[in-house]
Amino acid sequence: MRKFKKISILLLFFSLGLSSFAMKLENNKYFDNYGNHIKLKKYKRIIITDPSCVEIFYLIGAEDNIVGVAKTKISKMWPEEKIKNLESVGTISRPSIEKIIKLKPDLVILNVMSQRIIDTLKQQNIPFVVERATNFQEIFTKIKAYGKITGNNENATLLIKEKKIQLNKIKERISKDKKGKRGLVLYSTSPLLAYNSKSIPGEIMKLFNIENLGNTTLGNTHIISADYILEKNPEIIICTMKIRDIETLIKRNPYLKYTDAYKNNRIYIFKSREILRGSPRIIDNLDEMYEVLYKWK
Repeated sequence: MRKFKKISILLLFFSLGLSSFAMKLENNKYFDNYGNHIKLKKYKRIIITDPSCVEIFYLIGAEDNIVGVAKTKISKMWPEEKIKNLESVGTISRPSIEKIIKLKPDLVILNVMSQRIIDTLKQQNIPFVVERATNFQEIFTKIKAYGKITGNNENATLLIKEKKIQLNKIKERISKDKKGKRGLVLYSTSPLLAYNSKSIPGEIMKLFNIENLGNTTLGNTHIISADYILEKNPEIIICTMKIRDIETLIKRNPYLKYTDAYKNNRIYIFKSREILRGSPRIIDNLDEMYEVLYKWK
């Protein structure tokens, strides 16, 4: 039962991430990927349950606008030494609506896993948006929006410019190598679940010129079958989130031993904040990831 519950939570998390809406700034409003929107005006008392957004606020000098955050249980938030002093409103998956209301926010920025409190926020007439960036451009859109709502437009513009320069340098470096591999980014061992292109890991795979085999899975569950693995034979496998060690991954999915990724020691584990978090700091990790992933001959 416990194993089934964990799987259900994972599938629920990624089904919540699906949306037909687009993140955008339009008509003096900021729209998230779920159809919610807020006015582009200055907010002074902001509660954040999304780690990537907390990091953006510190990067653009908007930390004084934060009155509370949801804490993480596993993956740390940057800058850890400052965030530990902020008022806690629970965890990302279980934020306390009582604590949130008590802090009297004029805006709440939610993580996808915090959506259970949306109805109460509506009842309390508290503005909110739900954050989930699926590509680098959406990260830049978030930065621009937060610059506007905190009065830090200049810092936000400079940050976007800096990160775009970093991205372009990586793209130039990779285009010179012109190497390509077939690969997967996995986030669960049982069942074996993979990211498709509509995600930050998928964006990174595209950037690194790695064919993402997770794009061809059926439906929205992202489950990868043994037959599919053996047919496509990934040359590189990246693991994150729920996968902590390669030994356990292989033990639960022994057929992976027949892939080129396993035979050539091309199975890697990255921390979730290095490859999942929709923060501009993820761009800082790309050089290191490049060195790891481009070791092949």
